[in-house]
Amino acid sequence: MQRLDEELSKVRKEVKPENLETDTGQLRKRYRLHERIVQHFNTDELQALMYSVGVNPENIAPMEPLTERALEFVLHMQRHGKTEQLITRLGDLRPLVDWHEI
Repeated sequence: MQRLDEELSKVRKEVKPENLETDTGQLRKRYRLHERIVQHFNTDELQALMYSVGVNPENIAPMEPLTERALEFVLHMQRHGKTEQLITRLGDLRPLVDWHEI
């Protein structure tokens, strides 16, 4: 649990808008994706989203609030090379949001 807290703390520092100036694109994409998920999904919908892309929600910060859980989910998908799959699924579920603009 301590390792997860350290990782989340590190990512929160990285993802602040002022740090996006030197970004190669990945931080900016991660930040915007996380931000939009939190804006457009509640906790139950986030859990359903995780199931829909083959991720067990119990493995993604199950006791954390929505913002932390969404961030951990985005990081998980990025680590596994599935960010585009996530964006496609988000577009299916929330077609009025421009997920590909991220």
